[in-house]
Amino acid sequence: MNVCDLSAYVSPRLAPDGPERRNGRIAPPQGPGLGVRPDRESLGAPAAVIS
Repeated sequence: MNVCDLSAYVSPRLAPDGPERRNGRIAPPQGPGLGVRPDRESLGAPAAVIS
């Protein structure tokens, strides 16, 4: 398995609680899903809303 961790190249970090690289390794979260909850304030207003 291979992954490219680009989170260290993005600022500000849009999902502060997302997985982080430690000692050259990164692991998926223990629970379901990707374990990422985006900081919606950092993202700003949506470019479009479809309803």
